[in-house]
Amino acid sequence: MEVVIFKKKWDMSNNRFYIDLYNDSGYSTYALMSEIDGKIEYIMDTGFKNCTGNFVKSVSKWLKVELDVKLCMIMISLTITTLLSFNTLGISIVNESDDSLKIKSISETVDFTGALIRITTYETNPVTSLREEFYANGNPRAIINYRNGRYDGVQVLYWENGLVKDESIWENGIAVGKRTLYYDNGKIDEEYFYKKGKISGLYRNYRRDGTLFFTGQMKKGVRHGKWELYNENGKLYRIEYYKRGAIRDFDLL
Repeated sequence: MEVVIFKKKWDMSNNRFYIDLYNDSGYSTYALMSEIDGKIEYIMDTGFKNCTGNFVKSVSKWLKVELDVKLCMIMISLTITTLLSFNTLGISIVNESDDSLKIKSISETVDFTGALIRITTYETNPVTSLREEFYANGNPRAIINYRNGRYDGVQVLYWENGLVKDESIWENGIAVGKRTLYYDNGKIDEEYFYKKGKISGLYRNYRRDGTLFFTGQMKKGVRHGKWELYNENGKLYRIEYYKRGAIRDFDLL
């Protein structure tokens, strides 16, 4: 299987958009979406460099290119629905359903200081993507998986100090299974479970020092049944009883 990598980078520090493209043949091409021959260009297909490094300017978006020399490059549409292959005969189109081809797209965003703040990786068949975000200090901010434009897979958020802030699992845009939230000192803040997108089952809440604060059962996103509250020494001091989110009774111990 041929693997195609399409890498783009938006650099806010100099207001330029870069594109690098690679394929299994070993060729790489480069497109600079900024000043070319003294003229500022901002459209997607401003131009490309061929295998010898000569600039070849496109004459109309996505349709045709001045083909005076062979172009050792490929171009993938932003929607990642089609692969456009440029050659001396013109443009050939390969649909993403072609089993012999795997498209991988990597997008990088750089802030005004030149620091990397986001990397997004896309793959086709089906269309999936992985977004990685970063703080200005270089530590990760988030790792988010998508499938067909929806959250799908593991999602991890981080504090600026590099410790995990939030861990969750998603399927087709709906939260499932266990979710855990953390304090910035690494201790667990909350942990609970999702069922059909709503919090259901055992719920626990902790203090910053790691001691259990309160725990109980959730049903369809609201408190239901028995809830226990603990003091800082770990002793149970209060029990509350809920029905469909409303407190019905309580006991002081």
